Amino acid sequence: MSAVRRTSTTSTKRRYSHSRQREDLCVLRRTQLPEYLRVSSVSPSRRASCSARHAASITWQKLISSGQAQTAALCFGTGPLMRGLVLPALARANVHVVAIQQTGKDLATALAASQTLQYRVIGDPGPTELHVGSLANSCASVDTHRVWDAIVVACSNPSLLVVSNSTEQGFVVPDSVTLRAASECFPDEVELVQALRAAVASQPCALACAASLPQSYPLALAMVLRVRFFAVSNRILRTRYPHTSVIPCELVHRNADVLRDTVLRVLKVWKWDEIPGLMNFLSKEVHWRVSLADRICVQPVAQETRASDHAVDVEKFAQWAVEALPESSAASDPLQNATSEVMVTHSVHHLFDRKLRILDGIHTALVEHWIRAARPGGDRMTVDAYLRQPDVRQWVDRLLWTEIVPSLAPDTPDVQSFALQAMERLQAHGIDHRLAAIADNHHAKVRTRLLPSLRSYEERFGTTPDILSTIVRPLLTVGAPEITAQRKSSE
Repeated sequence: MSAVRRTSTTSTKRRYSHSRQREDLCVLRRTQLPEYLRVSSVSPSRRASCSARHAASITWQKLISSGQAQTAALCFGTGPLMRGLVLPALARANVHVVAIQQTGKDLATALAASQTLQYRVIGDPGPTELHVGSLANSCASVDTHRVWDAIVVACSNPSLLVVSNSTEQGFVVPDSVTLRAASECFPDEVELVQALRAAVASQPCALACAASLPQSYPLALAMVLRVRFFAVSNRILRTRYPHTSVIPCELVHRNADVLRDTVLRVLKVWKWDEIPGLMNFLSKEVHWRVSLADRICVQPVAQETRASDHAVDVEKFAQWAVEALPESSAASDPLQNATSEVMVTHSVHHLFDRKLRILDGIHTALVEHWIRAARPGGDRMTVDAYLRQPDVRQWVDRLLWTEIVPSLAPDTPDVQSFALQAMERLQAHGIDHRLAAIADNHHAKVRTRLLPSLRSYEERFGTTPDILSTIVRPLLTVGAPEITAQRKSSE
């Protein structure tokens, strides 16, 4: 009898488990993202015969059948690097992308209207087109409700990535008065929780918030993470194990650690550190992951007078290195099985130093050489054309092989081969990479890209390298002029 009873109990548990699985599956199938967050992964021929709603349901069912948890990515920045590497990589990983442009509106409008990303790999015929979610623009002149709605819907997903590329100056916070006032644009907490519950239930989740996001990225990120905290702490999400990763792509040493410390300082100024559980959530449940996005991406010259045209030219080389999660959390990483250009690794630090100080360092050194030579060729001078001048190439070779490469740590992997590859990439014909575009935020780039090599060389050899010292020392003086280009290279 006991054996029969055990069998009956086991059978009942199995039926209950299957019933719960069917119920969960039905809930997931009923759940659909709003139109502006959908990513179409349906083939063009099949999509032509499907309505937009049916195509979205096919995409969602595909995610269910493959066993993937749904992931949304809030991407701050819409510069060429984001459009030519990061956003396409996320889209190919079945991540639902919302890109937020914090300055200007023309690019946001163009991407939102086309629902596509276009980039041309130099050497390959024709543009590559990927369908991604639209942009939410946080500019005051754009409907700000859309920004907060996009953030709420993204934060209501089981898995959330917050990705950024706002240049070397992106982690700067405003003055104390502006900083304190910025917290007032955060939505009402009661309405926020209601909006999150509505988003999970696939219902309209419009917030009665007329204020835009702060233009300072650390401030905007602090608000996004507070929204995410409310979603997790109120157990609104359809999962017991939500995943949240912050992945900055800015060329800042240990960028995730710097960003985390900046956000925590902002929270203390706003007194948000007094919110029960928030600081614990940020330190233990949010993964702050160092990353390095490496690809030369340039907006074609023909588009200079058409700000709404968002296609970019890119080189064939593409690598986005992202710090791996701890082993206990690795299975929840949405990027673990991403496409080949995404590399999840524990050694981002060495890759970062190598790329920053060799490839980006040479870019910035070339700009300084060009400026001191009275800008030969004007604003149309490109990197590859400038390097074809014998005296410039000799100067760069001396800088690279006698100063920058020796300054790197001995355990940095494949320094020689990377340096050779970097020179080949710099001379790639067909990519119109203008020195005037690279010159934007030049002073900050010298500090970030060349100063570490100068200091490291002096520490290792006890002498001062000639070229690095000539470039860096004058720009470290108080009141050194900023070099501003007519066209910005990134957000």
